[in-house]
This record gives sequence, structure tokens and C-alpha cells, in this order.
Amino acid sequence: MPLSNAHELHLTSNFSERHTAETWQESVRFVANKPLFIKLATCDPEILTVDQMKILKKYVERTEFSAKRIENESIVCAGLCKWIGAFLELACTLRLMEEQVEDGKELREQIRQIDEKCAMEMTEMEELKADVEKLTVLIRENDQTLANDRRLCDYRLRSGDLLSALSPHRNRWKVQLGQNEKKTNELVGNTLLFSIYRALLLCQEKAVASTVISMCNTHLHSLSVSFDSSVATLSNVIAQILGTLRSARRFPLFVSPTDTMLANIRAVLPGATYVDMSQMSWTDSQMASTIPKLVYSIFPTVFFNVTEVPPPEMYEILMRSEEREICYRNKSVELPDDILFVCSFAL
Repeated sequence: MPLSNAHELHLTSNFSERHTAETWQESVRFVANKPLFIKLATCDPEILTVDQMKILKKYVERTEFSAKRIENESIVCAGLCKWIGAFLELACTLRLMEEQVEDGKELREQIRQIDEKCAMEMTEMEELKADVEKLTVLIRENDQTLANDRRLCDYRLRSGDLLSALSPHRNRWKVQLGQNEKKTNELVGNTLLFSIYRALLLCQEKAVASTVISMCNTHLHSLSVSFDSSVATLSNVIAQILGTLRSARRFPLFVSPTDTMLANIRAVLPGATYVDMSQMSWTDSQMASTIPKLVYSIFPTVFFNVTEVPPPEMYEILMRSEEREICYRNKSVELPDDILFVCSFAL
């Protein structure tokens, strides 16, 4: 029994000595790592966040605890670790205070901006209030003026002075309206006449074409419009018309049944709407509702076998461009690009 106790004491002594030696070696290695102490002692807290300093403080406290387990050999190490821990705690506190100070500055700046905005809004409110007061005064003055004018008009109506004063103006307006209607009818007639003259250039008979060119020259000369008859040849007019057919989106086309141009148009525009006018008349009741649908359709419309000129009340419908909404009746010579007249009336 004594031998067993002695053996246990010997083992315990050996374990304590070995543990003390290992702890001593670990302390020596830690103390010998001078760059680590220098870095900890001289670190700039500005480069560390609060969380990083807290983690570093825990590491230093753990090192201090390990150093205290060695009695006299690591007093310096333990003291240094304690000093570093205090330094880190102070740095954390200062950093938190700085952040609170910055937050306070931002809050004060926001409060200042809010105060300025409030002052500006108060100023605007005062200006609006002054404007409202001015408008109120003006409204009262206008109401008073209107009341005075109403009483004056009532007096003139009762006395008949106002009607007699307006009578000359009414007569003058009627005369002016009649003159405007006459000018409008003349412009419409000139526009359609020139359109028919230009269309007659497509006739296959050279004698008829020359006669039409002569009539065109005479008509345009009376309107003081220059006209070069050399450009009105059969070939270039047909080429220009076919080019217009390919590019135009919609137009009504008037042709005669004997004109070979109709076959060319059917080849160029197979999807167009073709209307035979031999069994119809412009004065039929259904034409007033049918013409706008055909002219404003997304498909081209071809009127052929025409035997009479459209009446004047249909000029505005037939000669209006849907895209630009411009009525060409107010232009005596200029014709729309998307409308073409081709006729073969007897001269």
C-alpha cells in the first residue's frame, strides 16, 4: 500500500513537471514573439472596427489568462496583455463615442434642413395667402363689373338700342359670308377642273392629249400659274402615276372602261376595292355614306366606268387627306398626293 501511494505521487509529480514545462515553453514562445506585442501595443484603432477590437480583446484576455498560470516567469507578459486589453476597451469606447457624435451631427444637420424647409414652406404659404386675398378682391371687382354690365345690357335690350346697334354688323357679316362662299365655290371648281385636266393627259389619243394640254395652258395662264407643257408626256405621267400607286396608302381613282391603265392598276393593286360606277350615280342616297368609308379605308379604292363628274358637295370628302386632315378645296392648284383623277370625258 505505501508502495502504491509512492508510485501515484511519483506519477503526479512527473505529470505536473511535464505540464509546467509545456506551459513554460508556450509562454516563452509567446513572449518571444515581439512583433505581435508591438503590433498590439501600437495598432491604430482607426483601422479596426468595434467588432474587430472586441474579438482582439477576447484573444488578449485569453492570452493573459494563460500567462497568469505561469507564476513568476510571465508577469511581464500578463501585465502587457492586461494593458493591451484596457487599451482595446478604451478604443472601443472611444470609437462608439465618435460614432454617436457623428450620428448626432447628422441628426443636427437633418434638423437644420427640416427647419429651413419649414421656413421656406411657411414663406410660400404666406405668398399663397396673399395671392388668394388678391384674387378674392379681383373676383369681387369682376362680379361688380359683370353686374353693372348686365344691368346696362338689360336696359339696352328693353330700349331696343342694342338690337339696332347690332343690325349693321349682322348685315355686314351676311355679305361677307356670301362672298366667302362664292370664293370657296370658285376655288373648289378650279381645283377639280385642274384635276380633270391633269387626268386627261393619260388619254391614249394624242389629239385629245394635245387639246387637253392646250386647255391646261389656257386655264393656268388665266390663274397666273406657270406650266411647262413639255413635261406632260404620256410616258412620264403614267410612270409617275404607277409610282404613286405603289407608295400611296389610299386614294380614289377615276378611270374609263376603255382605258388600258385599269389593267395596269389591277396588276399593281390586286387588293384594292374596285367600284363600277356604270350602275350607280353620285347623287344616290347611299353614296353619301359609302364614299367616306371607301376613301378613309386602309385599302385603296378604284372608281371606274365613270360617266359624270362628282357634285360639289362631295369635293370635300373626295379631296381630304386622312393623315393631315387638310381640305384641299382651299388651294386652287395644289392637289393631294394620295388622290388621283383619271377620266376620259368627251371634250
